[in-house]
Amino acid sequence: MITTLQTLKTKFYADSVEWCPVSKDSSVLLVGNYQLVEELQRSEQQDEENSNVNCRVGRLYVYQLKLIDSQELLSIDEELNHSGILDIKWFHSDLNGHSSFALVDAEGQLCLYRLEGEDQKHVSLTSSEELDSNVIGLSLDWSIPQQSRDPSIIASSSDGKISLWQVTNTGLKNIIRWKAHDFEAWISAFDYWDENLAYTGGDDCRFKGWDLRSSQSKPVFTSKIHSMGVCSIQSNPKLPHILATGSYDEQLMLWDTRSMKVPLRSKSLGGGIWRIKWHPSSGNCIATATMYNGFHIIDCGLHTAGK
Repeated sequence: MITTLQTLKTKFYADSVEWCPVSKDSSVLLVGNYQLVEELQRSEQQDEENSNVNCRVGRLYVYQLKLIDSQELLSIDEELNHSGILDIKWFHSDLNGHSSFALVDAEGQLCLYRLEGEDQKHVSLTSSEELDSNVIGLSLDWSIPQQSRDPSIIASSSDGKISLWQVTNTGLKNIIRWKAHDFEAWISAFDYWDENLAYTGGDDCRFKGWDLRSSQSKPVFTSKIHSMGVCSIQSNPKLPHILATGSYDEQLMLWDTRSMKVPLRSKSLGGGIWRIKWHPSSGNCIATATMYNGFHIIDCGLHTAGK
């Protein structure tokens, strides 16, 4: 049974919600807003007709759990106006002494922030790069680097392209950018057990795998099993070879990455699956955010399957 403890109202649509995974800052929650606002703008010349201009606005909220009247409740530490935010992801651990996160926005920017402050938290922009010109940033994911290498970020955009970035002490460095999908590349994700592998999904109904060490002219595999746009992918952080995908076709699918011809299992959730998130410690449960059908927590039964 799920009990509502607190309800918060944001200025625009809450599009991305992410708890900090670093233990010292695990009470911090980021909420990214995105909203399309149609504005009627008159041309400078009086004899021209009015034209509709689409404006994508957003906001970033930094919340923190605090003890208020003997209850742990979320309180706003910082609120920043921003171009519409499509995705936010924290780095999995401490980065150069700080909890850090990245976001992509409606102006096609990939922004890297770090969390600062003690009792009152605030964020500081450390680096910002353009994914491409005239695109919307749609998703991003961090690698889990092996040994002590610098982490990488993979990001997707509205032109169907994927870009790979290295996070260095001086900022973000673009490694490669390639055309992965015919339409919007809704999602990009690393394999958390092999940082040389990445997965992407697009509005062309394709789910693809890529070897980042080789040419990106041809994917390792292309799956057409989803009948609509693929908009969510996440590697299981606790169980190797396990991957989940979600689509506008309302299907949640679990995969064994050693055999990608057919999924291990699938389940219809009654709404397009915008985001999926594995349980951070057990690796057996998955949470989903669906269009028009709320949220779900799914027991994937992986412990009984011997995975």
